[in-house]
Amino acid sequence: MPSTRPAVARRFTPRATALAAAFVAIGAAHAQTAPEQSLGEVRVQASQGQATEGTSAYNAQSPTSIGSGLPLTWRETPQSISVVTRQRMEDFGLQSVEDIAGATTGLYLSKGSTERAGFASRGFSISNYALDGVPLSLQTYTNDTIGQSTLAIYDRVELLRGASGLLTGTGNPSGVINLVRKRPTDQFRASVEGSIGSWNAKRVELDAGGPVNAAGTFRVRTVAALEDNDTFVTNYENQRGLLYAIAEADIARATKLSFGGYYNKERNPGSSWYGLPYNVDGSAMDLPRSFTSSPDWDFWNKENLQAFAELEHRFDGGWKAKVTALHFNSKLDSLVHGFDRVGTTENFAITYANKFLYDHKHNALDAIASGPFSLFGRTHELVLGAGWSHRTEDNDGYRSPYPLTYNPVTWDPGSAPYPSAPFEFYWGQANEIKRSNLFAATRLSITDALTAIVGARLDWYDYAALNPVNGTRTGYKVGNEFTPYAGLVYDLDGRHSLYASVTSVFNPQSALDRNGKLLDPVTGTNLEAGIKGEYLGGALHASAAVFQIRQKNLARSLDPSECNGQPSCSEAAGEVKSQGFELEAVGAITPAWNVQAGLSYAAAEYSKSTNASTPVGTPFGTTLPQKMLRLSSTYRLSGPLQGWRVGASLQSQSEIFSTNTTTRVTRRHGGMTTVGLMAGWSVNRNLDLRLNISNLFDKYYYQSVGGFGEPRKVKLTAKYSF
Repeated sequence: MPSTRPAVARRFTPRATALAAAFVAIGAAHAQTAPEQSLGEVRVQASQGQATEGTSAYNAQSPTSIGSGLPLTWRETPQSISVVTRQRMEDFGLQSVEDIAGATTGLYLSKGSTERAGFASRGFSISNYALDGVPLSLQTYTNDTIGQSTLAIYDRVELLRGASGLLTGTGNPSGVINLVRKRPTDQFRASVEGSIGSWNAKRVELDAGGPVNAAGTFRVRTVAALEDNDTFVTNYENQRGLLYAIAEADIARATKLSFGGYYNKERNPGSSWYGLPYNVDGSAMDLPRSFTSSPDWDFWNKENLQAFAELEHRFDGGWKAKVTALHFNSKLDSLVHGFDRVGTTENFAITYANKFLYDHKHNALDAIASGPFSLFGRTHELVLGAGWSHRTEDNDGYRSPYPLTYNPVTWDPGSAPYPSAPFEFYWGQANEIKRSNLFAATRLSITDALTAIVGARLDWYDYAALNPVNGTRTGYKVGNEFTPYAGLVYDLDGRHSLYASVTSVFNPQSALDRNGKLLDPVTGTNLEAGIKGEYLGGALHASAAVFQIRQKNLARSLDPSECNGQPSCSEAAGEVKSQGFELEAVGAITPAWNVQAGLSYAAAEYSKSTNASTPVGTPFGTTLPQKMLRLSSTYRLSGPLQGWRVGASLQSQSEIFSTNTTTRVTRRHGGMTTVGLMAGWSVNRNLDLRLNISNLFDKYYYQSVGGFGEPRKVKLTAKYSF
């Protein structure tokens, strides 16, 4: 058993590019030649106003407030937005937020350990998430605790690329991932879905809901999911369960109350906390993809509980207001190992058995009101909002000495006995983050074709951190932090829009300098311009964007020898500039043919430097690929094969590498391309069968520096709907 913790007050590739160009060209050619009425049978009727389920669409037609808080359509928003709809999730078997990364333009999954997933866009990691538009700014240790079996409860996933200052106030200017929950339906619906696949994967999912009373003024919905599977990694397994419930009540003619929550629990025996071992010269070891450095006794278990309530009222004159309360609690219980290289040999040693216990709580209250107003003979829109959040993180680490030397090539994970030495408290991190904000934005109709979106946000930020080992307290407060936002949208012809936007960047950080003090917040600017087009009556969307991001004071890790006795430290890294472009086409080319094609390029480098080892021009964020391609398409057959559909997907990315700050040894992995296939058969109106194959050619690659990509995987799914 862990020892008693000290009593301390707690505060907390060219071929792929050519294929993408051809893909988009086909769509553009159809869009120019096909008459608008050719898609008369494609009906995108969103249930509950904005839902994408039941629409069979790959693009979302209804307004979103993810960018500015204003209810704007995709073409009215002066920033890049991608949406993964429920239909795309089902067609390609996307069951976790990790899966979304391979299906979304400009989004990258970074995963060196089995349960620690990170995401990045435009050259920087993503630190901002939102639930139905309510921001959840994640801290350093949050990705360790978040569960993976969550897509079953979401209607769609939205990605806003670039800075999200009006929505979140703080965070990297990489983007924000907005998870939009499933809602109760006006009519009874129910489905049961089961799947089996490679590595003994088994999953079952139940989804049911509808009106409870005859008048339909009280509606409920419940989703449950269970999965149990081995993996391609030796001794690594997943047992995961999820329960979600939501209720909606029309308590007055124009007032709706929603409340609910979900509970997610995961057991992950055989998990790894760290990445793969490498040769002394930095090259990759000749290891099978099933390799694990984890002894049999490693595990990484998670538990997530969320509760929410919303009150929405629609006023006369087009105004509406919504108040949302949210509670989120996530926990980690893990037993993992630490390992180090033995001298300059190819041998490694398990030096410690580490037990980590995390308990994170997040409470938030968000209020927003929006509607039209008249000025100078024209109609404009206004949004006003306020938010408050309180987050605590309690992280404890216990250690047991464990001397064991092994060679990775001949290593047997079952040869390591369970730790016998007592566990002693050796590390802790207690954080408390309080935030509050006010914001306002307006969409001004300057002419029939030109609109301007201007807004600003005021943030109050209080960060306190405690090191329970030595009692050291650090922190800072920021008051009246001003974040402006401005955008222009010009409607060229009712089908195409030109846009440009600028917003500032402000991001407090938890990195410590050589003396144990927190680094100053990151500041900067985000510029973006582009063109968006809608074709075939809005069934097909296409866009092109260019961007430039500048950030000052980003934390740069230093060698432990420079840290004045601290285990780790950082310094402010001058200024980093990221710039690039994105192309995307998504939607229906014909009533039977859905497509998604996205090409992104982002190159980040030091534009100003404070350290001789990173002169101006040195690449930044090299563990993220500069170029990424995402393609997916499905086609519904007709005639004798009516009821069948076929599809394919492609993921491609350029090389990634990492240089050790101490040894200067570089680990480098070349670019990769994988292909997936799917086939589906609607046996009748109730029963649907689907076969998905990912990594069709069994490509051997690294998903990120320190982690293998998944081999070929086959999954068969059956869904019965009532």
